[in-house]
Amino acid sequence: MAERPARLWPLTDFPIFISKGDIVCKDSCIGRFQKYQNVGRAVAKKFREFLSALTKSKACKPVNSVIKALAAPLILIAIAQEFSRDAVKQFLLDGFLTQPLRWLFQYISPFIQQVGTVDTATWTDVHASSILVFFIAAISLIISIVGWCGPGGPAWSFSRIFSPSNKLPTPNGPRGCPVIGSWTLMQGSEMHRELARQAWAGGPSTRNLMALSVGTTLIVLTSDANVAKEILRSAVFGERPLKQAALDLGFERAIGFALQGPYWRHLRKVAVTHMFSHRQIVTHSELLQRETLRMISAMVHSIRTDCVKDYRVGLCARPFLQRAAVNNIMTIVFGRHFDFGNSCDEAEALEAMIREGFELLGGFNWADHLPLVRHIPFLSFSRRCRNLTMKVRAFVQSILDERRRCHHQSHSATSSVLNTSFVDALLSLEGDQKLQDEDIISILWEMVFRGTDTIAVLTEWALAEVILNQGIQARIHEELDAVVGSNRLVQQKDIENLPYLQAVLKETLRSHPPGPLLSWARLANEDTQIAGCHIPRGTTTMVNMWAITHDSSVWPNPEVFDPSRFLKSEGGSDLDVLGTDLRLAPFGSGRRVCPGRALGIATAQLWLASLLHHFSWSQDLSHPIDLTDNLTLSCEMASPLHGCPTVRFPL
Repeated sequence: MAERPARLWPLTDFPIFISKGDIVCKDSCIGRFQKYQNVGRAVAKKFREFLSALTKSKACKPVNSVIKALAAPLILIAIAQEFSRDAVKQFLLDGFLTQPLRWLFQYISPFIQQVGTVDTATWTDVHASSILVFFIAAISLIISIVGWCGPGGPAWSFSRIFSPSNKLPTPNGPRGCPVIGSWTLMQGSEMHRELARQAWAGGPSTRNLMALSVGTTLIVLTSDANVAKEILRSAVFGERPLKQAALDLGFERAIGFALQGPYWRHLRKVAVTHMFSHRQIVTHSELLQRETLRMISAMVHSIRTDCVKDYRVGLCARPFLQRAAVNNIMTIVFGRHFDFGNSCDEAEALEAMIREGFELLGGFNWADHLPLVRHIPFLSFSRRCRNLTMKVRAFVQSILDERRRCHHQSHSATSSVLNTSFVDALLSLEGDQKLQDEDIISILWEMVFRGTDTIAVLTEWALAEVILNQGIQARIHEELDAVVGSNRLVQQKDIENLPYLQAVLKETLRSHPPGPLLSWARLANEDTQIAGCHIPRGTTTMVNMWAITHDSSVWPNPEVFDPSRFLKSEGGSDLDVLGTDLRLAPFGSGRRVCPGRALGIATAQLWLASLLHHFSWSQDLSHPIDLTDNLTLSCEMASPLHGCPTVRFPL
């Protein structure tokens, strides 16, 4: 009676048998994969060619066999990319035991026989799940080895392996870890500083372009103004990488993330003509003045409420700035004002939605870099994004319906706010310019998310530097007293006569750019070259504006807060910060420049002038000012600003 064959892995439903260096499947197993035989044969043919080439190697036979076995899964995946997605998906799911595995085990079996693990002359059934485990282990080992072998991390290493025909070099960069790549460098509240140090330490080549990778994402980062200009003004880099959170929130139809094409060009035209034109900014000046006065009044009320005789009360500026920013953008976008101080349910719901939106858009999401993670609920933001999207759409749709009712009621006493808000501008479009409600919701809500925190963050940084530099504050007070006086409020038209205050704000943008890194991301839509390096299609390019504005070869003594850099009368430069000069372009440049940059700067100038006109500020010794930054969606102060304001002029 024949001896029962040894079983390597038990509990198998689809046994395959090793016999004389080959693998044979039972009829029941082969029949299951009959409909995928064409794909299987084609892949097996290419796979066989690769393995045959490896047999010519003079390496030690057992070692050679192991190398071939470990390389097989990755080569299989690379070859499979030549076929349709559906065919490959089904083949990989159901066809793990067809021709490719037959050839794989043919080359494994000599090694198994040599080390005496099993007699390949006997019949042995193999558990299919164990083969899958072997594949996963093999892939992990290959990634571990290759990931440490090249600059930029594993994604760049595999890019070089599978694109050997390119003659141009790829960018240099720090070595990455297996799978996660350069994730450790791309995390942390001060990653813009760490990336700048890495770029500077690597010399001119890494300052121009530094290769990084996270998961499967190829990234290049520049810390040079000239290279940044080349990238941002190139049509090849005219699109933004669409993060999973932005996609789930519906921003693929908004101005910032829409793909280049007729729809995107139409949105840009609408934004420039109807929303951010000079005429519109002048029209909004009254609204800005009104919201600024509310913010100052709230601060005065807080001081009087908490004031003790002969005692200077400390005040945390951030809540006042953030709520003013929300009301500022909501008034301009929707024509609505929210009273946050009186337990308004709608205001609290709005604040919660904006805060969650910041967390989702600014947070790191592995689903953006490892596609399989999108299907793992606890690692993906998709559910939170969908829940937030439903709330946002209901909120904005109610405003759209309200606006339409007002427009249809000719006898309605509509306020000037209603006639000048962005939502009214979009609803008034007709003919070919008319937009669907879904598009309007995406456009307006993107403006709320992207425009709310920038102004508050910028003003907080400027005020902190002014408090720390009392000489600068004294000079601003002198300028304000000469131009505005003590009998009226600061107005938008006064700003052009306040050059030193403008210089202070520019120096704040240089020292503390609100979006030093993440807001600069662009996507290469085809293979190209930058600074003599090959950049593959699909590469994410980023500009480290913080590194540029702190480069001593561009800005002498970059760590010193010196507004005179921007005063021509004192030997400085009257630099434009709207995107024409990449030495300081905090709001971007090129095709994807922020359309609301002029409105944002005008608002920050008015706020800073008003805060310093009405108050004299000093440090709150119980909460010393800490200039440590924290990079999330924007680069804000890690510790909220506390100061002791003293009223200079009554309202």
